[in-house]
Amino acid sequence: MTLNKKRSIGQFKVVAICEDSRKQVYFGTLGSGVYKYLPEEDEFLSYRQQRKELLSDYCYYMAETHSHQLLILHNEGFSLLDPEMNVLNSTYNFYRMRFNQGSAIFRNRKGDIFLGGIDGMLSFREERLIDVNRNYSLYFDKLYINNQLVLPGDDSGILKEILPRTSQLELNYKQNNLTLTFCSSNYSLDSNYLYEYKLENFDTDWIPVPASAIVYTNLSSGKYRLRLRELGGTREPDHEIWLNIHIRPPFYFSSYAYAIYVLLAGVLFGCVARFQTRQAELKASLVYERKEKLRIEELNQIKLSFLLISLMNSVLL
Repeated sequence: MTLNKKRSIGQFKVVAICEDSRKQVYFGTLGSGVYKYLPEEDEFLSYRQQRKELLSDYCYYMAETHSHQLLILHNEGFSLLDPEMNVLNSTYNFYRMRFNQGSAIFRNRKGDIFLGGIDGMLSFREERLIDVNRNYSLYFDKLYINNQLVLPGDDSGILKEILPRTSQLELNYKQNNLTLTFCSSNYSLDSNYLYEYKLENFDTDWIPVPASAIVYTNLSSGKYRLRLRELGGTREPDHEIWLNIHIRPPFYFSSYAYAIYVLLAGVLFGCVARFQTRQAELKASLVYERKEKLRIEELNQIKLSFLLISLMNSVLL
């Protein structure tokens, strides 16, 4: 492994300093990772995210464990770094346990480790971290509609229970901008595990998840199924979950509206047909009256002519 050495830490703020049992001093920064001071060379050995030596360059606190690893709190969870081998052994992210500047680590003589973060305190023993449990769960954690967090029993009425226990979402046509976050009870962030998702009736292919959130905007009305699956080290599906999503159309596009449209069209067609029939009857009546008037006029002309002829004959006699 090529070591990256520098003459100084740089411009990023140092927020944590740790001296281990070997008298080695480490500096945690906000933005440039961890630096190890090399007194013999008067230089700093840097550990950075871009070289995959850390999961994040924002390191808030550091402490040495019983196994002489460096435990680092950062904004992606916490990691165990082997400073002798310069290898990042493991990274962990416990459910709803976040860290920031001001978070801290305490280790007692029994080997218990206590982490203080934004959401409270977490305790564990270092040896428990290496236990591998395949019976973990993958679940949808949070739901945002139009950038608003949806909670069970809130005014939106969308969630009756927490999202992990919900199998279907019933939404109206205005609630078509969705963001769903997901979590796993497997707190080890193994880089061999990836996630991908697919929205049936919308996506044609599986989409890799760049973060722990899935976003869809301006979804059309219809029925969908959101599928999320985990790919293990073999890149074969390992865990998979799904969530049905039904976005109701506006009333003017609903089946009831179409039934009303058909009924109104039928009524309108009947009215038009009736109007045309009455117009035809009226036209026929006018034609008949005109013909009848002409017939009467012709008959009167014949009568008049007959009368004139009769008078002329009488005069001649």
